[in-house]
Amino acid sequence: MSGEVLDTPSNPNVDTPHAEPPTNDEQSQRMCETRAQQVIETTSAPASNDPAVTEKGPRPLAELCQDQVKEGEEVQASQLHDDLCSTLLNGSFSDPTLSDTTIHPGGSDSAKESQPEGSAGKPPETDESSSRWVDVLGNGQLMKKTICAGEGPSSRPTPECSVKMKVKGYLESGKAVEYSHPYKFIVGDGDVIQAWDLAASLMERREVALVKAHPRLAYGESGKQPDVPPNATVTFELQLLEVYDPIDYSMATEDDTLAHVNAKCSRGNDLFQKKDYERALNSYCKGRTMMERYLSEQHLEASKAIKDMQIRCWNNLAAAAVKVGEDQEALKAVQNVLKWDPNNIKALFRCGKITASMGDYATAVESLQKAADLSPDEKFIQTELQSVIKKRSKSIEDEKALYRRMIGTAKPEKPQSPSHKGPIPYLAVAASVAAVGIGIAYYFFQRH
Repeated sequence: MSGEVLDTPSNPNVDTPHAEPPTNDEQSQRMCETRAQQVIETTSAPASNDPAVTEKGPRPLAELCQDQVKEGEEVQASQLHDDLCSTLLNGSFSDPTLSDTTIHPGGSDSAKESQPEGSAGKPPETDESSSRWVDVLGNGQLMKKTICAGEGPSSRPTPECSVKMKVKGYLESGKAVEYSHPYKFIVGDGDVIQAWDLAASLMERREVALVKAHPRLAYGESGKQPDVPPNATVTFELQLLEVYDPIDYSMATEDDTLAHVNAKCSRGNDLFQKKDYERALNSYCKGRTMMERYLSEQHLEASKAIKDMQIRCWNNLAAAAVKVGEDQEALKAVQNVLKWDPNNIKALFRCGKITASMGDYATAVESLQKAADLSPDEKFIQTELQSVIKKRSKSIEDEKALYRRMIGTAKPEKPQSPSHKGPIPYLAVAASVAAVGIGIAYYFFQRH
């Protein structure tokens, strides 16, 4: 179509990832950060009686986190995020146990002094060579540092697990640009920006980590209005609050399945609008697979609601597949749509374009003609139909010419013009002159 129009999920309020209000189950995760904030505040007053400070200075951050998890203190989320992340990113906090990797502006190992109070915040120039920072991809584009340890490697999510994660992001200027209630998403499904998805698979339940992401793994070339400019490097503070088991499709309800697929289609539409067609195609394929598994594992026939959702998902999958050159995948998707809805105009139009690009002009004309009959006012369908008809006519003429050459009935070529340049004309003239000379010589010989 002149501009691809995607099928929109019927329930825009259902979306994954989605925000959820905080629960009491999150309190132990917040304790670590509250105590870290208390340590930060006491660094300017070492004579304090606070148990976070000893004669030798602040107690190790990890030790304080463990104490507070045991004590079960409750905290306020807004204070935790703002104070902890700003202090860590500004470089004004130095944990004695992490002295070899102290975060500080400029990235110099010797610059361990705290910034003056009231100075503008600025994300750290991370020391990628330090063992405390993990280069996740090996190219420096995703750096991860654990701030508060979780419940051990066995608590890490596996593919298809869902997680609940709280996020706050900072630009290199120190400006906070991402702060929300927890996101819930499926690990590895591409439901969120890649930095979160990749980091989540490496985090333990209850872990708090800093992640510095290259623009490609954050908000990309488009940024995020109104706060994130294009091509911005962003440092995120991530809290992995909870890990959930993969969906059990044998026990899932139809409503739950539709909600999950709806979310995949919404995510795919968002990526498609951003021209991230590869990841959009991935989201649509995930949605399609969810419906197939639900029907297969429960041995059900598709209901009207499931069919309608599948039609939307398949149509959008076809649009994304065409954009990345996956014509066979796109054709299979539109054929599935037409099997259940033979008069679906979008599917007919896409079928026409796809088959025309594959050289099947007969099918292309048939599909586009049907789409034009069903929607005669759509000029773009008429335009595409006429274009394919011309291509078909030319293809037929080319085939006829090929057959004539094969059986030797092709039209004879026109003789070459005698005016062409080359040795043959000059030889003919020379022969003529010679003949005349011989004739004259013979005449005089007879006379004498």
